[in-house]
Amino acid sequence: MKDQIPLEGLAFNLLNTKGIVPSGDKKDSQLREACSELESMFIYYLLKEMRETVPKDGLFSGGKTEQMYTSFFDIQLANEIAAKRSIGISSILFDQMKSSAEKNDGAELKNKNGSPVGK
Repeated sequence: MKDQIPLEGLAFNLLNTKGIVPSGDKKDSQLREACSELESMFIYYLLKEMRETVPKDGLFSGGKTEQMYTSFFDIQLANEIAAKRSIGISSILFDQMKSSAEKNDGAELKNKNGSPVGK
């Protein structure tokens, strides 16, 4: 299942991994989806910061309505860019996390204090 977590009044879907231990292809597809969503969020923040550099003075400044519209537009644009994998962050992240998971297969992750993660 997916949870919707509000982010500045908007929602991004994030993978809920609590208690889920998928196997094989399903695990890979969930990891790929999470990496793609992370790339989408990164691209959104990139677009948002780029948009803030443009001066907002003049006759046609739209105020809060324009900010909301451009925010929705940036989210959709970020999702489209991430879906086409034109930047490639999700592929790099997926490969790195998959190889790291394969190296640590069977090893239990632990916190700094030595207790198992998630318990």
